[in-house]
Amino acid sequence: MKIESRTEKILKSNSTGIYFYKILDFGHIFKVYKYERPVKFGFNRHGGRKKLINGLDKEVNKKNRADVLHRIHNKIINIALANFTENSKFITLTFGKNVTDIKIANIEFKKFIQRLRNNPEYSFFKYLTVIQFQERGAVHYHMLSDLPYIPKYKLAKIWGKGFIKINDIKNVDNVGAYIIGYMNKKIDDKRLLGNKAYLISKKLNKAKELYGYQAIKFMDKNDLWNKVPVYFNSYIAERYGKVTYKEFNLKR
Repeated sequence: MKIESRTEKILKSNSTGIYFYKILDFGHIFKVYKYERPVKFGFNRHGGRKKLINGLDKEVNKKNRADVLHRIHNKIINIALANFTENSKFITLTFGKNVTDIKIANIEFKKFIQRLRNNPEYSFFKYLTVIQFQERGAVHYHMLSDLPYIPKYKLAKIWGKGFIKINDIKNVDNVGAYIIGYMNKKIDDKRLLGNKAYLISKKLNKAKELYGYQAIKFMDKNDLWNKVPVYFNSYIAERYGKVTYKEFNLKR
């Protein structure tokens, strides 16, 4: 009598149109989700969760803002991991004047990006930028970018509104977690209400997503069943029951 392996049992429990496992593959970081109840795919959706906005809505309550901020954090981390590495540039842009209005600051930031793109040497680059506030209340930006080499003095001249700093992140093995550490964390900060929490360029890459059978085979191939995750969490989702989340980092 043949004894079914764990993988065979899991695969058997999956059927066409549903899955219990999902993996986001970022190259050396893998995010694994296990759902208690099946997740359907390949069906037309009607209603459901509204599209996540890049900001915090004025009308939602404190708990909902916390949930939205948590999802925004995860989205920023995923964008960073899918598009940038420890070889990318991490640039801080600071205003010389005390610019506290996000809308005004964002206009200046977009002008800075356009000035860079107007230069043939730097016309094609990706970026992900989060907003933070200094103690004096001024807006400043922390930006991950794949810009080619550019002298600091030249970049400062193109910015033209104050100061810049370029951090060495060659020893950073999770650029997503790194940039989140520089993001404003106060969910009740009125300056963020109704404003964008981050700024991104167009045509960014997405993580490779694996579902069901593909996810299980990926777990087997990389022996993730026996590896210790760098992060573990579980929560209850109204639709899917208990969701278990594990994050693996092959550089650790």
